[in-house]
Amino acid sequence: MTDSNNDNALPQEDHDVQRGAVHHVHNEEHAKPVLSQKEIDTQLLDIILQALYNNGNKLSLSLTKDIFDTLKIPYNQEGSERIWEILINTGFVSPVIGFGNEDKMDLTTDGYKMMTRYGSYKAYLATLEQNQNNPKIVIQANHQEQTAAKDTPKKEDNNTESDQSKRD
Repeated sequence: MTDSNNDNALPQEDHDVQRGAVHHVHNEEHAKPVLSQKEIDTQLLDIILQALYNNGNKLSLSLTKDIFDTLKIPYNQEGSERIWEILINTGFVSPVIGFGNEDKMDLTTDGYKMMTRYGSYKAYLATLEQNQNNPKIVIQANHQEQTAAKDTPKKEDNNTESDQSKRD
């Protein structure tokens, strides 16, 4: 059967438009989502911290040579310096000081603890976010502390009589 014999067949012009629309929708479905700068930074920090943690046998790693170049992460000087500042300010990474150690860093004790406990920077952030969204309220413990404080006599009251007798 040909399209001309089919009652439901579209004219060639409409068929092309419909095919183009389907093709267009198909391409949109496979389009990569656009990430925010915060999401990109989080992914980069996660990759860098994992590289430092997984290469614990080395004393330090160069951000550009050992991480960006090795993992084929594109970067420019400005972006590299920005990520460096963010990394240092997390407290999980410390710069290595000395001649020939430009852009070298290692994990701090807190960095090792975080990676050991959570496995990744993303998991750490997810846990922080979850804890902020679901704060634990401990009203009963606070009530017990307040009751205990009311029942405990003040030191000043107990010492007042003895202090007066010592003065006389």
